[in-house]
Amino acid sequence: MHYRRGIAVFVALSSLLLCRANSQAFGNNIPGTSITPGEAIGIVVGSAAAITVVTIVLVHNAHPTLKGCVTAGPGGMLMHNEGDQKIYALTGTTASLKVGDIVKVKGKKHKKQKDSAGNEEFAVTQVGKDYGPCKALEAPPVSP
Repeated sequence: MHYRRGIAVFVALSSLLLCRANSQAFGNNIPGTSITPGEAIGIVVGSAAAITVVTIVLVHNAHPTLKGCVTAGPGGMLMHNEGDQKIYALTGTTASLKVGDIVKVKGKKHKKQKDSAGNEEFAVTQVGKDYGPCKALEAPPVSP
């Protein structure tokens, strides 16, 4: 919902950029250019609005997401992430996670904090979609 407000502000402020200011109201053109002070203000305000919207979108989507199989470890829940193939020790909001399911979670990676097995910690802030049970790993064929 916040990005809609940002887009509305961007459109409103960008319209200032497109509006030509009356040269009698703001004085003559800026020396050496063909733009009026009003147009210059519109350019600055429109640019600031665009930078603000881009920053808000980037910050809003900056939370890392993991998707993988949840397993039980000696110190709590673990997740084998499908993306980078690392195993993460899950902390935070893990009450709704079920061992043996593939789930998507959002949160924050703690690279400097590791569990007793040396796995990076991932603090879960939001549990996303549950993709069902983990696929069983196939055992290699037994030779006679």
